[in-house]
Amino acid sequence: MKKDIEDAKTQIDENKSMMLAKNYNRMAISINLPSEGDETFEFIGKMKEKISSTLEKENYLVGDSIMGYEMNEVFADELNFVTLLTIIAILVVVLFTLHSIPSSVMLVAVIQGAVYITTAISVLQGDAVNYIALILVQCILMGATIDYGILFICNYTEERKNKDKHDAICIAMRNSIKTILTSSLILFSCCLSVGMIMTQKVISQTCSIIACGTVSSVVMVILALPAITLILDRFIIKNK
Repeated sequence: MKKDIEDAKTQIDENKSMMLAKNYNRMAISINLPSEGDETFEFIGKMKEKISSTLEKENYLVGDSIMGYEMNEVFADELNFVTLLTIIAILVVVLFTLHSIPSSVMLVAVIQGAVYITTAISVLQGDAVNYIALILVQCILMGATIDYGILFICNYTEERKNKDKHDAICIAMRNSIKTILTSSLILFSCCLSVGMIMTQKVISQTCSIIACGTVSSVVMVILALPAITLILDRFIIKNK
């Protein structure tokens, strides 16, 4: 028993140095809640208020749940910033390619609409989407699938030189559809395969959402883009 007491004292002394220091003291808090979630974040918010009102000196909260809480607090602003930055960057690149502000804005709006549809589908399914997956999907879909719209618009403006807008729309889509479907099917099949095979949740979820976003982008380019192009023809084609 004496040896057990001595061992316990040694263990206490060793751990004491980890909890008490010259400038800071450490308190370990264990909660019977999930590492992340609304209930956990609500508890952390109340705990922060209690700590701020109780402790007079400077204090810091660390841990996996705290990190998730802080990410949750700033995620909306960061996602909006990334979205805006992506839109501006792609808009500038497309503008240099097409030399047309209406066409560039229209393409970015259509592809961004596909991104929103993809996100909405995940929300309606009740899936908890990792924030890394959302940001990656935002950037990859905008950068990869806007090529489909550029191809269609380039073919349309070329055909519009000597044909009316209805004939130009049909010919442009006929000339573009094979390339669009081939490229999109490759992206869709690769991402879907990885999403189904990978056991790592973040990677699997990211690839699955990109596959879904590819389908949304193709549908928007094939169905919505020609209709919008027809309506905005007078702004896209300046020289009648």
